[in-house]
Amino acid sequence: METSWVDVRGLVEVGCGLLRQDQVPSPGEHIWQRAALALIEGASDATFLRPSPVSAAGTYDHLRHLTSRFPDDDRVALAAVVAPRPGRADAEFPRDVVWQPIEALEAAGPAGRVDLIIRRDKLAMIAELEPLTTRPDVAAEANLRLGYLLFQLHEDADAMTHFDRTIGSTDDPFLLYVAELLAGRTEVRRGRASQAERRFRRALAIVPHAESASEALAAELFVTGRADEASALADAALPGPDGTPDPWRLFGYGDFRLLPSLMDDVRKAVRP
Repeated sequence: METSWVDVRGLVEVGCGLLRQDQVPSPGEHIWQRAALALIEGASDATFLRPSPVSAAGTYDHLRHLTSRFPDDDRVALAAVVAPRPGRADAEFPRDVVWQPIEALEAAGPAGRVDLIIRRDKLAMIAELEPLTTRPDVAAEANLRLGYLLFQLHEDADAMTHFDRTIGSTDDPFLLYVAELLAGRTEVRRGRASQAERRFRRALAIVPHAESASEALAAELFVTGRADEASALADAALPGPDGTPDPWRLFGYGDFRLLPSLMDDVRKAVRP
C-alpha cells in the first residue's frame, strides 16, 4: 500500500483542494473525503494528515481540512486521535517497558526517556479517546482502541472493561474479533489460561482460521500438552485461497478496512 500510495498522493491533494473551493461542503465531498481518509490511513502517511514538527516539506494537514469542514463526523474525530502523526510513537512499541513507573523510566537513561515520551503519548491518546466512547457511531471502536492502549500500559482490569464494552455494543465482526483477541492476550498475561483459551476460541468463531488468534490459541494448547490440536490450528491458519484478511493485521490502519464500501459510495455519488 505504501508503495502504490506514492503514485496517487498528489491526486488526492489536488482533489481535496478542488472540493474545498465550495464554501459549504456537499454530501458528495463528504463521501469522497471519507474514502480519501481511509486511503491515507492505509498508507500510514502521517505527514499528509498533519504538519511535521520538523519540516513543512511534503506535508499537507489533511485532517485539519476534514475536522473544519465536517466537525460533527465522529469517524473523522476518531481518526484525529488514532491516525498516525509525525513525532508520535506508533500504537506498538519496541520495548515492553512503558508501563513501568515514571521514576523508573526517568532513571533508565536515554532509552528510558524515549519510553517516557511513548508513555505520555499513550496517556494523551487515552484522554482524547474517552469522550468518543459516548458517541454511538464510534463508541464500540473507541472503547476497543482505548482498551488496547490500557493493555499496553498493563492496566489489565481497565482494559478488559473496555474490551467487554465493545463486545456488548456492536455486531461488527472486525471489532468483535479484535476485542476477543486482545481480551485473550490480556488473560494470558494475567495467568488465566482457561479464560484466555475461551477468548481465543470466540475470536476464531467470528473469523475462522485467522492467523493471530490461531497462533495465540495454538501457543496455549502447546504449553498445556495438546500439541496435536495446536499443530492442526497452525496448519489451518495458513493463508487460504479466499484471501480473507486477519482483522488484527488491519487494526493499525484506521478506516482502511472500510475502503471498499467507501469506494462503492463514491461510485454511486458520481454515477447515481
